Amino acid sequence: MKESTCWRLFSYLAIDYKAAQAELDRMAAEGWALERVHSGVLARFRRTDRTDLRYFLDWTDATKPEEHDYLQLCTEAGWELVETVGYLNIYASRPGTDPLPIQTDPALEYQRYRKKVLRRMLLADLPLLIPLLLILLLAVVSWKRLPSIPARLPLILTQSNLASAILLTSPLPLSLLLLQLIWSGRHFRCWKQAAGAGEALPVPEATAARRRGRLSLVSAVYSTLLLPLLTADVLLNDTNIYAFAGMLLGGICLMVRHPDDKRILQRSLLWCGLALFLILCGWAHGPLRDAFPGRIPPPPVLEGGEPEVMHGDQPTRSDTFLGSRAEWSESFLIRTRGSTRYYTSVYFTVHTWVSPFLADRDRTAERAEGVPLEGCEAVWRVSSHSDRWHAYLCRRGNTWLTLEFTDDFTSDPLPAALAWLEGWTAETT
Repeated sequence: MKESTCWRLFSYLAIDYKAAQAELDRMAAEGWALERVHSGVLARFRRTDRTDLRYFLDWTDATKPEEHDYLQLCTEAGWELVETVGYLNIYASRPGTDPLPIQTDPALEYQRYRKKVLRRMLLADLPLLIPLLLILLLAVVSWKRLPSIPARLPLILTQSNLASAILLTSPLPLSLLLLQLIWSGRHFRCWKQAAGAGEALPVPEATAARRRGRLSLVSAVYSTLLLPLLTADVLLNDTNIYAFAGMLLGGICLMVRHPDDKRILQRSLLWCGLALFLILCGWAHGPLRDAFPGRIPPPPVLEGGEPEVMHGDQPTRSDTFLGSRAEWSESFLIRTRGSTRYYTSVYFTVHTWVSPFLADRDRTAERAEGVPLEGCEAVWRVSSHSDRWHAYLCRRGNTWLTLEFTDDFTSDPLPAALAWLEGWTAETT
């Protein structure tokens, strides 16, 4: 028994619409009719007995519905709109008809592409491309001129899964975007020459068009894979949920403004659903963080110490797939004068990594400027922000600990801090 449905990857650049049309016609000749294109990349076909089924693809502005008069013209010509994918409308021939393509003038077709697709694509892609290029250029220039840039890299890699992934994989989306723009520019130039000469617009080779379309698919998969990382950040790390409330409000405004546009309505609903999901994850952050302390044990480190909040409502803690970071202080009562109590604090900053490779590249500046402490392995005396403060940098395994305290602290907290560090790093190795 023949299958009634089948699925195919259907990912084409807008400029390769002729190749997409040829694939749909080939599927129609084999007895398959397009039913729907999911997420712009996966096409579902159903069995059909029609032998006169053909397809016609035309440009559309992805932000606006087609004009009623134009759709009426297509209907009268024998074409029925079955799906919209990105910048393309997909029309199927109506049963019992043998319609001609609506657009047969190469010059007019070229002008429609410029008006409906090219301008919109540039407006959508350039805001992404320009910042990526500027960030890449700034990173290359600043890496040598600003020593603080490499020093802050461990902070980024242990604070956000999403930022870590984007930072480490940024050449991939940048390369894909540049490849698409370069090829589209070359093909557009050929179109312009053909339209100027009154010739038919060139049809791209099918295999090459599919290969270029896969670049868009890779970009979509890449963006989708970032969502779990964003979710992990919202659940485990400090995130401003007011940004997601703004996302929700923006989606609602779009639905109110375009109540009759099915495409905008569907995308706005998806956008609002994502925003609501992230807001719920943000509300679950506190209880989940208490239940999952992360790789670094919660304080106190020193006996009798009272952990204090340093930033926001909780001690700073963050976990990523590369490492973890924690920062807190512990206060101690040093004297009492009447009803006034005087305290001193010891400040801790801990970085732990998933591999020695990453740990070896952390705290390089502090180690270079620090003085090794005699009698202690992998302990450096480092500079602090004041002469009254003492600071030590320690390493055990893949973990770095920075310890800072003042002269008011009568006993040396370093031995107890090292014992705490050695104790839990030994348990995890």
